[in-house]
Amino acid sequence: MLYLGEISVRQPEWLSSGREPYLFNVDKPQNLPGFHAELIETALCHEEKLYYLLYSPIWHGAETPFGVHVFPASHAVAVTEQRFIISEDRHIRGIEPTIQSISFDRILTIEFGNALIMGWFVIRFAEEDGISYASLLYTATGQEHFETLVRQYRRMIKPRGNPEELKAMRWVDVWPHTPRTQRDMLKNIVLERERPFLAVRSSEIWGGIKRKWKKRPVCLAAEGILILTNFGILYAVDEQPIRPEIFSFGFNVTCIPFEAVKKAVLFKKTIHGNRLHLLRLEIGRDPISFDLEVPFNKDSYETAVNLVSYVTQEGPGRRCHCI
Repeated sequence: MLYLGEISVRQPEWLSSGREPYLFNVDKPQNLPGFHAELIETALCHEEKLYYLLYSPIWHGAETPFGVHVFPASHAVAVTEQRFIISEDRHIRGIEPTIQSISFDRILTIEFGNALIMGWFVIRFAEEDGISYASLLYTATGQEHFETLVRQYRRMIKPRGNPEELKAMRWVDVWPHTPRTQRDMLKNIVLERERPFLAVRSSEIWGGIKRKWKKRPVCLAAEGILILTNFGILYAVDEQPIRPEIFSFGFNVTCIPFEAVKKAVLFKKTIHGNRLHLLRLEIGRDPISFDLEVPFNKDSYETAVNLVSYVTQEGPGRRCHCI
């Protein structure tokens, strides 16, 4: 089962209010505060290898700038050989701590990011009846721990070979054209053996909505980069700013495993008078899927076509369309 639910646990030796001053990692479940110690220890199977385990205290917030909703709670997050284990304690009388087990073969995407001092971590995964989320907020000063968590998970992914017509790029050719914050976040999860093949970029695009006698600017696309590598797809994007020439404080990175990409489509859409080029990825685990739409610059069109072709060749039943 993916959701292990509420579990009756004994009173912990290390009582916790969930308001510890910082996020930290431990080497074994027994060193976790509060109910998390027993929850994680009980969930681990005999001889199951633990690669990373962290504790994250409560961040009092309900939503990320990218639309993910959360409940304020403290969490412990473990990554093992085949799954994530996440315990949650809302520290509210009457609400028991819960624990989830998410196997790697059900993961659709993993996201992490930050906006000033708030950080977030989100696993989107498929269940029999639909898409579920494991999501939490944390103090961004502890982001390096979540980057380590993501990096450990990505090390479990089997790398893919590339067709002869696609030659690997060099990371030094990718980074100079990537915004600094996006570059730093991506660098921290790129693996030693990881090689980029293609990079599709988007620039900030603005349109306008007419309200009475005024025309209000609206951001149609934010600055971002989607990179195809031998370990999957990485997509980094800024939060859409509220006005032109305003700095974005939110940044998000999405990691997509190859085996979850079911379909790729290139198409154009007119929004508020602007013609946008978009890449739509259908991401799923049978029979559950969702669409991720990524805008890209016109001068990246040929690269986007090659990316779609590559994704299509990497597995049976995958479909490619250019509209």
